[in-house]
Amino acid sequence: MKKCTRCNNEYPATLEHFYANPKGIDKLGTRCKTCCKLQIKERWESNPEYFIEHSARKRALDREGENRRVKEVKKRSKAKGTACVYMIENTITGKIYIGETTWKHQRWISHKSQLVSGKHENPNMQKDFDEHGIEAFVFSIVKAIESKDKAELLEEETKAIKLFLKEGKTLYNIHKKHLTEYT
Repeated sequence: MKKCTRCNNEYPATLEHFYANPKGIDKLGTRCKTCCKLQIKERWESNPEYFIEHSARKRALDREGENRRVKEVKKRSKAKGTACVYMIENTITGKIYIGETTWKHQRWISHKSQLVSGKHENPNMQKDFDEHGIEAFVFSIVKAIESKDKAELLEEETKAIKLFLKEGKTLYNIHKKHLTEYT
């Protein structure tokens, strides 16, 4: 058992209750994890500038560190993400956008961000967004794909486009000059 120096509660001397302390003689910190988190929260609330400056100093010392961390988080998230062929439907006009992605959640966020900033790659979809707002658009999965193979995703996207065209749907991402490749 180990006693926390802040709250005086006793906990089992494990990493479940205490952070590791590589500098000290004892391999565990002196305060329990709950007290450590509470102390950080109190410090942040009383002096947020310190934490902002501290983060800036760390980034300045290790310029590539931030990129490594961001890339690692994206890599882990992408590995867990859902590969799929998706559809964004305008519920007012009935127009549809078909796409494919290896990371479903992030792709929808990306579309919304581009639309809100007025920089979406599809001018027709952007025009309808500007007119009707985000509430008019619904994101859904047409087909989830187990493998994250890009060729398989593109093939399934093409199949979905052909199916919707056969049903007589109007697609945002099909221009008259591209229609022949799907018919």
